[in-house]
Amino acid sequence: MSEQEVFNSLSELEKYFFYRQLIKDPAGDEWKALQGIHGNIKTALVQWHELTGCKNE
Repeated sequence: MSEQEVFNSLSELEKYFFYRQLIKDPAGDEWKALQGIHGNIKTALVQWHELTGCKNE
């Protein structure tokens, strides 16, 4: 798997969890978990970009 493919995979996961949390009740535990997962993936995506220079194609 290339560095760009890793970036693309992280980007897809970030997008999935962002939109997934939009359909949940913000007061619920599931929403809080999804928000945490999204934040972690977004952090990984940004760090991968900074490390490799990869970006959205």
